[in-house]
Amino acid sequence: MKLSMILFLTMATLFPFASQAQLLNTSLEITIRNETGNTVEGATVRIYETEEDYNNKKHELQQAQLTDKKGRITFRQLGGEKTYFIHAEKDDRDNYTLGTQTEPLKKGRKNKTTIIIE
Repeated sequence: MKLSMILFLTMATLFPFASQAQLLNTSLEITIRNETGNTVEGATVRIYETEEDYNNKKHELQQAQLTDKKGRITFRQLGGEKTYFIHAEKDDRDNYTLGTQTEPLKKGRKNKTTIIIE
């Protein structure tokens, strides 16, 4: 009985911290659209911490991801209050001459942005 009570109290104490840690995860959801506004499935999206890395296509912050059916991907566990550089491409279309830098991310939140490729 005592062991059950100790396990229950331990779980009740630890559970709020686990869920709080999840809530404090800074992430960036990116939607990729083409020039007509349609979402693009299967686009490769890369994230960089600096403009130099973006321009040189080196030192990706996280592994590249492919967009889903809704044209979305999410990069997780990012630093808050920072800007990032995004490169998206599919076939012969990309966002190189268009917007590539995010606004500063809000810490502990799911941030969202849309990137146009043409």
